[in-house]
Amino acid sequence: MLDCKFIDTDNMISSKLHLSCCNGDLEQVKEYVNIDNINEIITVFKETEDDHWTLIQCEELTPLICAVQNNHLSIVKYLYEQGANIYILQPLRMATHYKHFTIVDYLLNILIRKYDSICAKKSSPSSSLSLWYEQSASTWLEALPIGNGYMGGMIYGGYPHEIIQLNSDTLWAGCPHDYSNKDAFNYLSRIRQLIQNEQWIDAQTILTENFFGKPICQAPYQPVGNLLIDFFHQSSSKKLLLQPTYSDSNGCSYQRTCFASYPDNCMVYHVQSSTPNAINSVISFSSPQKIKISVDKSNTLIVDGIGGDCETMPGSIRFRLLINVELDGQCDLLDDRLIIFSSSFFILRIVIATSYINYSNVNGDEILLSEKMLEKCLQLNYDLLMQRHLNDYQSLFSRVRLNLGESSAMRQPTDRRIQVFSQNPNLDPQLPTLYFQFGRYLLISSSRPGSQAATLQGIWNDSMSPPWQSKYTININIEMNYWLAGPANLVECYQPLFDLIHDISQTGQTTAKLHYGTKREGSWVCHHNTDIWRGTAPVDDAVYGTWPMGGVWLCKSIIDHYLFTNDKDNLLRYYPILRSAAQFFIETLIKSSNYLLTNPSMSPEVAHHVQLNAVVCAGPTLDILLIKDLFTAVIETSILFDIDAIFRQEVQQTLEQLPPIQIGQVGQLQEWFEDWDQVADLHNRHMSHLYCVFPGSSVTDEPSLYHDAALRSLDLRGILIPSTGWSLAWKSNIWARLHQSSTAFQLLCMLLTPTHTAPNLFDLIDGPPFQIDANFGATSAICEMLLQSHKNRIELLPALPRTSWPTGFVYGLLARGNYEVDIRWTDGVLQGAKIISLSNRKSCHIVYGEKELILENLLSGHAYHLDSFLQLIQSN
Repeated sequence: MLDCKFIDTDNMISSKLHLSCCNGDLEQVKEYVNIDNINEIITVFKETEDDHWTLIQCEELTPLICAVQNNHLSIVKYLYEQGANIYILQPLRMATHYKHFTIVDYLLNILIRKYDSICAKKSSPSSSLSLWYEQSASTWLEALPIGNGYMGGMIYGGYPHEIIQLNSDTLWAGCPHDYSNKDAFNYLSRIRQLIQNEQWIDAQTILTENFFGKPICQAPYQPVGNLLIDFFHQSSSKKLLLQPTYSDSNGCSYQRTCFASYPDNCMVYHVQSSTPNAINSVISFSSPQKIKISVDKSNTLIVDGIGGDCETMPGSIRFRLLINVELDGQCDLLDDRLIIFSSSFFILRIVIATSYINYSNVNGDEILLSEKMLEKCLQLNYDLLMQRHLNDYQSLFSRVRLNLGESSAMRQPTDRRIQVFSQNPNLDPQLPTLYFQFGRYLLISSSRPGSQAATLQGIWNDSMSPPWQSKYTININIEMNYWLAGPANLVECYQPLFDLIHDISQTGQTTAKLHYGTKREGSWVCHHNTDIWRGTAPVDDAVYGTWPMGGVWLCKSIIDHYLFTNDKDNLLRYYPILRSAAQFFIETLIKSSNYLLTNPSMSPEVAHHVQLNAVVCAGPTLDILLIKDLFTAVIETSILFDIDAIFRQEVQQTLEQLPPIQIGQVGQLQEWFEDWDQVADLHNRHMSHLYCVFPGSSVTDEPSLYHDAALRSLDLRGILIPSTGWSLAWKSNIWARLHQSSTAFQLLCMLLTPTHTAPNLFDLIDGPPFQIDANFGATSAICEMLLQSHKNRIELLPALPRTSWPTGFVYGLLARGNYEVDIRWTDGVLQGAKIISLSNRKSCHIVYGEKELILENLLSGHAYHLDSFLQLIQSN
């Protein structure tokens, strides 16, 4: 054992003030302290003895250090108030060494200055695709998102107080659970009869009370918590200045870089100072979850926790967060934080692992997994981590380049640009380009092979009870998340959605049996929502959840993937899922008025008799459109692979018994089997019956009665009326499909306003809250304005808003048939195009206005250059 004590040459501390601080006598301290001695340094000697040696070391003490060493918080406070200098950092070092936590907290609270704002940047960033601001984020909707599919972070950019809000894609509330209601089928016949009798309200009551899932609400996606990084400085003065370049009063500047790496499944935060040993910081963590924080000798902060409860489902997903610090200074380990002293740089390597394996198994070893993840990261230095991240990210992002024009507005902060654009879009033609690429960035960051699919908020959520649980609403929203994956050349990002579809095709078999009485093996159904537990039963309330089509709409993405890539292996892999979905409807469609209809169902969230709030019905138009698309896909796929001939015939026979699209008495495309549109919720945000225009393609811009009826329905819905962000995005896509460029652009402009776009470019429903679907939907709409390929031909600039985007280019968009397409235009007129065939093709039909060209015998990898007259000028 070492025995330590303090002595001077007379074996005592001669200063009465220093001695009073050591003894903890506040009254004597008040008596002895004055302006001359409050920071007085005395020399004492520290004697250390063991069995063989006596060591004497010289030590310099101030009154404040004496109080800190002996854990006298009241004296520390008093001395500071009287002018004691804490900015030399020795008192804090001493407090951390002795683990006097209350003194540590007190000193840090003084040292970490809480500034109201950061001084304005002197110049805008050099990249036109930068989001930048004159101040740090004060709210979550001002913070900037990063992600790698598995984990997400919201960077506030504060100084000296930085927050990084963290998410893990598999941290949800609740536990493995089947929401199916074992008694539901007993009520199905009665519900159907009530709907046939137009007793809709009675049917809705029984549906909610007896047919819906147990519990009736699904689990929310939840946050991990907040990583807190606080900076403080050594100084001889109490006054610390914050300069625009993030410099301290001594002229030292600090550069911070943060990224989320997909190849190494980690987040990296790097701080570098221009002056050696200038960085002092505290690394800590807070969370709304139940957590335990610890540290280990490898300079790693460890956070163990478990997800929250949900209804009758206890929280079951455990998580471990590891935050490792690499530095060239000193790192003191406290019980719940790391304190960095005198470092020239530090690097945080952040990993998160959960115990979630799949929807039925949460028994993974999050401790072992997180350790392996961190060990892998530690084998790579910062430069290599950065390079591997950039190589991976740019392999996706750099496929597409877009220029819609530029202006001086680009030099303004992003939040101010939104304001300017909302007043006059022509003042900032580059903002739609930034928004387009931001949508691609968000999908890359939130949906990667191996991760969960992007939720209603992608991968970013700071609330234990987020709006709509931040889960998967699949009556439009999650489908919209993936509309850009094909045309914006991000087909790899589809994979998490395909994994989700596979899961619900399994869990949905129980719902099909218990709710609809299916008998055939494999028949499955999913309603309007699902979650991490892959719930497929109807949930929430009859006016929202009585819709058995959610799984079918998701299945369209499988077909879209094939149409854009010609990937037959992927189509064949998922054909059994398409087949089983079709089989469900063969079993459950009901004969009515000589047609086969769904019952019970609804046109999503739209009352057909608004005064009654009657929503449930039989055979709404969207159902029929989706089933027709599904059946057609099953038939064509079985022909392509020469399989399933008997089942194909059965599907064909059922398809022929579905009703046609119907035109109502005011010339509209009917939203329901009955002509109820005039007594319905006409201006509802949903555009379900116009699925046939977009994302479907059975009604096009070509003249027909259905084309005119679609336009009439759009007019009745309200063309430019205020609506939710995602509804505006959907309408923009629809109008672009109909080659109505001006209206499509106006709807896009309605999105890029402070009402629908947060300072960080996140979409807002109608003001807060955030919902990511419109970010993705708007990117899709811009694709549709510039390139369409749904009619077995490539259409160049089909809905270009010529007055707003007169000159520009787009490189790398993907067209159905597996083509990459480059387009250039000037003064609203095509200047040239390049078609790159990514597979061997017999022919390619290309259209620009009234001009047409058919290329024949295209070779994979060859580029076909076209001039402004759509003439082939070069092939290589």
